[in-house]
Amino acid sequence: MKNNIITGVLLLGSFTISHAQQGSVGINTSTPKSTLDVNGKKDAGGVLLTTDITGLQAPRLTRLELTNKGNTLYGVDQKGALVYITDVSTGTAASQRANITSIGYYYFDGALWQKLIDAPVNIYNSDGSLTGAGTTRTLNLNSKNMNFVGSDQRTTWNSSGALSQTNLATSGSASLLLNGGNSAQLSVQQFSGADAQIFTVGGSTSLVIGTHATATATPIRFVTSAGSNALGTEKARITGDGKFGIGTNSPSTTLDIEGTMRLSQSVTANIPANTGTTVTPLMIDRATGKVIIAPKGVPSVSGGFRPGGTNTLVTTLPLNNTIVRVSFVCHIDGSNELNNSDATDYHYGDIDIVGLGSANPIKFVRNEIRGADGAVKTVTMTDTNITIPGGIQGNVALNLNPTNGELRISSQLSMSYVFEFLGGL
Repeated sequence: MKNNIITGVLLLGSFTISHAQQGSVGINTSTPKSTLDVNGKKDAGGVLLTTDITGLQAPRLTRLELTNKGNTLYGVDQKGALVYITDVSTGTAASQRANITSIGYYYFDGALWQKLIDAPVNIYNSDGSLTGAGTTRTLNLNSKNMNFVGSDQRTTWNSSGALSQTNLATSGSASLLLNGGNSAQLSVQQFSGADAQIFTVGGSTSLVIGTHATATATPIRFVTSAGSNALGTEKARITGDGKFGIGTNSPSTTLDIEGTMRLSQSVTANIPANTGTTVTPLMIDRATGKVIIAPKGVPSVSGGFRPGGTNTLVTTLPLNNTIVRVSFVCHIDGSNELNNSDATDYHYGDIDIVGLGSANPIKFVRNEIRGADGAVKTVTMTDTNITIPGGIQGNVALNLNPTNGELRISSQLSMSYVFEFLGGL
């Protein structure tokens, strides 16, 4: 018995030594090309047998079976171990098995089982998801540009990582559309050889342009180019604390203009309406250039309106402890030549209104009203009414209410007035 064992060992040893000396083991080949070289069975002519089930199978087990082995059986000494998971309906994708989520080959890297080969996903006809450990996937453009081409536009990530949108049509625009939900959208467009636009559409409720949560006070700067490829320069800015400067980058007041300003209306807009509004004048401080609302006593203006036969409000005065001189002019506008030529309807003049204490509320105390010829008109005056005789346009009535302080006027539609008030308002 002892001799048989020795003989078997010797025979096996001679076989093993023979292949060990060659440095490789071959199955179905006498000339292995690697440590282990497995071939399928071939006939005498070296042709693979059609009946041979050629292949190499790793150990097969389910995820449950691998789960039952625990979380410490495999360690660094098992790096490179290969298994084929046949079922993942049971067991857990936890600990060393965190990546075992589908059927397939897995190898052990000393800490986790890793998927050997994921089924390829064709991104041109299939959807997919980023998988694996970590939260970031990086695509290195490797000095290449990446283009996404549509029917009218092309989106490009260039080799430096910049993103651009290009219009491919002969007209139209390059556009970027941000959808916020509930049909709220922000559109940025550059039209071919024309306007660049930023606007909101759909369910958007406002367009906010500004600076937010900055470490220091951060302005909004308005930069424009004079053309001829000149670089843009700053023309206006809103500072971080809300001051608006035009022509200056350091405004010191809410509105600071370095330069001139023009206010204008069209001819149509200057046609007086059937309303009147008292306008308080502005004053300019010559030392600082600041524009302020004039204090009481400085002449203020109400007019440029057409009463149109109604009892139209001119202004509201204090009821007592006041004295006001009202100067006014009346002319004919927006009518035919016959009306314009009627000198009796043109008039101008002064009216004084005084109120002394609560026992003596405001009332008319004096008037001097003249016609187009400069002669004083004969008017009818009471404490609360002045009636001015007219021609084609009829009489004009000024009414003063000592209870609420309202000064009102009634005249024809084509008669326009401008009033100036000295003191009292």
